[in-house]
Amino acid sequence: MAPPYCALPIAPRPSAGRDRANTQTQVIRKKVTKSLLKSLLCAGALAFGLPWAAQAQENNALLEALIRKGILTDQEAEDIRAGLVQEYATSNAGKIDISSNLNTLKISGDTRLRYQYDNNDAQIANTGNDRQRSRFRFRLRLNAEYDFAGPFYGGLSLESGNDANSANQTFQDGFRDYGIFISKVYLGWNAADWLTVVAGKQDNPFYTTSLVWDSDINPQGLVEVVDFHKLFGYADVETGGYSKDGKTYLGGTERRWSEPNWSLSLIAGQFIYDDNDESLFDNDQATDAFLFQTQLLFGYKLSENVQFKMAPGWLVYNAASLSNVDVFNDANIAGNAVNGATRDLSLLLLPGEVSFPLFGQSAAFIWDFAYNTSGDSRVENIYGLGGQGALSSRDRLAFLVGIKIGKAKKAGEWAFFTNYRQTGIAALDPNLTDSDFNGGALNAAGFETGVEYAMTDYLKLGLEYDYAWNLNDDLANPVSGGNVNKLLQVDLSWKF
Repeated sequence: MAPPYCALPIAPRPSAGRDRANTQTQVIRKKVTKSLLKSLLCAGALAFGLPWAAQAQENNALLEALIRKGILTDQEAEDIRAGLVQEYATSNAGKIDISSNLNTLKISGDTRLRYQYDNNDAQIANTGNDRQRSRFRFRLRLNAEYDFAGPFYGGLSLESGNDANSANQTFQDGFRDYGIFISKVYLGWNAADWLTVVAGKQDNPFYTTSLVWDSDINPQGLVEVVDFHKLFGYADVETGGYSKDGKTYLGGTERRWSEPNWSLSLIAGQFIYDDNDESLFDNDQATDAFLFQTQLLFGYKLSENVQFKMAPGWLVYNAASLSNVDVFNDANIAGNAVNGATRDLSLLLLPGEVSFPLFGQSAAFIWDFAYNTSGDSRVENIYGLGGQGALSSRDRLAFLVGIKIGKAKKAGEWAFFTNYRQTGIAALDPNLTDSDFNGGALNAAGFETGVEYAMTDYLKLGLEYDYAWNLNDDLANPVSGGNVNKLLQVDLSWKF
């Protein structure tokens, strides 16, 4: 039963006497307005109990406006405030206590059930014939995002897998329980309207595709974002209002930003890749591995529905060993694993897209490009393949072209995507690229195609099929994968 203070108001019936009708109607309207106001504010406080500080600020602003309009007296407003505090303290929301240092706290998550089928045509140099595998899998992710009372914010995420490029777990091992791992923990600083700095294990800050970065990977280190477009477009806007008694107009202006039809951001990341043993001297095994990427993201609105993006960048590594990093974190079907090395990786990158309406849906033509300027040295020093004679300039190059239609965000919406890609064996870091296409291996070309349908605003069905083949067949190196790889995934996912 709702507390009396929060009970919805019911207007009394007016008297039948015509001589008193107008007077009583005015009194009734005022009483109903005040009672309804109390109920609405109370309901808002209970419904949004977690961000109580923000809700209280909004309530105070509304009450002050009603005082100026003469609808409420000062004492009536204080009575409403006191009632809200009392009801909040006795409600379920009032029993949830969050730190006074936080302005807001958002809890969210998602779950995915997946059927996955893999088929791998092994290299002749490897033992065994075609490999086939069917698995039923799941993924669980939990997120918390919060804002401090100031320019700082933070977040953390937990997920059901400890591989950098996959949080999937396979249903197996006699109904065993599964672990939870920390996938993100970071602190952000909005140093200015145009400058943001983030430290920790965080979302990938770059505009990219799965050609270079698997979407599940959360890099760890330091990121700086400079939004040059936010240095322009400011204007003085009249913000004057009335005094508390509502009689005197108080002038004033405020400098506000108006979004231009272009954007330009510099995104820089310095990431800790792997920690090595410093007791070893003067070799790659004694040097901690670092990854550095810098990107200039440019966007332009050609019209209301047509936009262009392009992000030239540079991805470079120091010379070190990855002593604890397997290229196939997610148990590639070929059974191959290689401890990689960061030497001879200096990549020029150029992802981009043009978005436009198509068949009544949002659509985008996308592309990505990567070229390893140290590709020849990597082929020789890391893979030892320079003498095989089969390698060429394409082995230093990776690219992707594709299209996506729709977004499948709301109930009844659908989305379709397809792309063609090539990944030369010396063109990319095999630990970062998409773990689904070709099992995460390089030296490949092929297609990725999928469709999604939103059953509700939170529940979605998905289907994906990948077909990949080697650029150079029977290349006796683990990072090359099999000669042909096929993948089928059927997903049921939901958000909460």
